[in-house]
Amino acid sequence: MFIEQSVQKDSVLKNIFIGMTIGMFTLEELDVYQSDSKVFNKRIISMLIERLKSQMN
Repeated sequence: MFIEQSVQKDSVLKNIFIGMTIGMFTLEELDVYQSDSKVFNKRIISMLIERLKSQMN
């Protein structure tokens, strides 16, 4: 719960995580990302939250 709230409400933190993820993209992946970045950003954050929660167990 704390992890979800922290990532969702703190836009700076959220943008840092999205930026780190995008930084690992290949040029082809970046082209696909740019076509619908809003949807991809939501998915990146969703996956990040699940990954962080699984690391806490």
